[in-house]
Amino acid sequence: MKEFIARIGTFFFMMGIGLFMLFVASDINRAHGGEPTNYTYLCIAITLFMVGFLFRRTASPPQAADRFRYVRKIQERREAARKEKAKAQQKK
Repeated sequence: MKEFIARIGTFFFMMGIGLFMLFVASDINRAHGGEPTNYTYLCIAITLFMVGFLFRRTASPPQAADRFRYVRKIQERREAARKEKAKAQQKK
C-alpha cells in the first residue's frame, strides 16, 4: 500500500509541474498582450507539489544499485595495493 501511495505522490508531483508550466505560459501570454495571468494554476501547482511531496515521503528508500560493482572492486584492489606498498616502504 505504501508503494501505491508513493506512486500517487509522484503523479501529484508531475501534475504540479504541468500546472506550473501552464502558469508560466499564461504569464508569458500576458506579456505579449494576451489575457491576464491565471494565478489559479500557481496555487493548484503549489498544493499538488506539497501533497505529492508528503505522499512520496511515505515510500521506503530505494535499494542500492549494483551498477558500479566492478568499479568498486577495482578501487578496493588499488587501495589495498597502496596500503601494502606503504607498509613495505615503512619496513625498509
